[in-house]
Amino acid sequence: MKKVRVWIWLVILVLSAGVLSLAPAKDKKDKEAEKIEKVVEAVVEAYQHGDYDSMGKYYAADCTVVSGGYSPLIVGWENTSRLYRAQHERLTSLVLLRENTVIRRENKVAWVSYQWQLAMRMGEEVYAFQGHSTLVMEKRGRNWIIVHNHTSALASPDAVPPAS
Repeated sequence: MKKVRVWIWLVILVLSAGVLSLAPAKDKKDKEAEKIEKVVEAVVEAYQHGDYDSMGKYYAADCTVVSGGYSPLIVGWENTSRLYRAQHERLTSLVLLRENTVIRRENKVAWVSYQWQLAMRMGEEVYAFQGHSTLVMEKRGRNWIIVHNHTSALASPDAVPPAS
């Protein structure tokens, strides 16, 4: 009976050591996900305030962007920033809510998908949109940066389909 107890304790000890050795890897993964989440939070916050200088810290200079509108691919942060700034100049207020965020990561590449709701005022007119965004991020050095942003906005109920 003593031998059985010793074996049970040895098995428990070995299993405990194995579980404990996995903990740092999980913590490291969680820390990377937290860093990614902070980047997304900072970008959304900067976008709401029209702070494109701050946004630019989180986008690669050579990023690509698929906008929510039906327009060609935007290449480079400089071009992206110029378009964002032109849009923002006409706004008097903007609120962006993000929800259902999913972060996936494999080594130095991550993709973040989320749903969003946007309300904005242009002059006296109020507009509301919903959509999805997927950010492809790359860890360059110690920082996670956005290398591709794909945004899809839902069509408004009164949108007219193109003629066939």
